[in-house]
Amino acid sequence: MSRQSKWHAEKAEAAVRRGALDGLQKWADDVLADSTERAPVSPNQGGGFLRGSGEVSLDEGQMLAAVSYDSPPARSHAPAKPGMAIGVHEHINVKHAVGEAKFLETALQVSAPAGLAELAAALRRSFR
Repeated sequence: MSRQSKWHAEKAEAAVRRGALDGLQKWADDVLADSTERAPVSPNQGGGFLRGSGEVSLDEGQMLAAVSYDSPPARSHAPAKPGMAIGVHEHINVKHAVGEAKFLETALQVSAPAGLAELAAALRRSFR
């Protein structure tokens, strides 16, 4: 007696997408948490804005996750500084009393083994 099996391509693709997006979201959330702890805090009044500005963006169509930080808004006595977060991240010669340069890059590099493992685990869970 022969047993026929049926391939459910749409269900399989949906499961892979769901698992990948879940894994990417978890990994990005972990990178955000670690990079926020590593982000420098300015000793000036209002310091710490950078740590509060981090966010995760998930593009479900492209299956991409991003972690980003913003610049402080303009204040009555000081204009906005576009690109300030990038400058703080990239200037490795600046010594910070709290935090470090390359805070986002370091967090991503440190998280890679666990992030890839989480992504694989999320894919496996999506097929259960």
